[in-house]
Amino acid sequence: IGLEEDGVIRLRELKTKLGAEATLTVFSGTYTAMDFGPQKKDPTEHFMMLGAIVPTNGDGTFYFRLIGPRATVDAQREAFEAMLKSLDKK
Repeated sequence: IGLEEDGVIRLRELKTKLGAEATLTVFSGTYTAMDFGPQKKDPTEHFMMLGAIVPTNGDGTFYFRLIGPRATVDAQREAFEAMLKSLDKK
């Protein structure tokens, strides 16, 4: 995602049930899909990505991301964060 003028990367910490702090990032811009075929993909404007890095205190690290149209992803931001907060070793 190429950043838009207002698509500044924002980082913050989020507590999880794993006992570790997840690092959450949010940014928006123009999305260009990975191209593995003969046809070029056109860039799509107004996309957003929510990403999180969640350490597990010795059991590895989880990486999460949600990418899509800005309005769709922004509408799911609370649900994404709730999912991260709910992560547990069960």
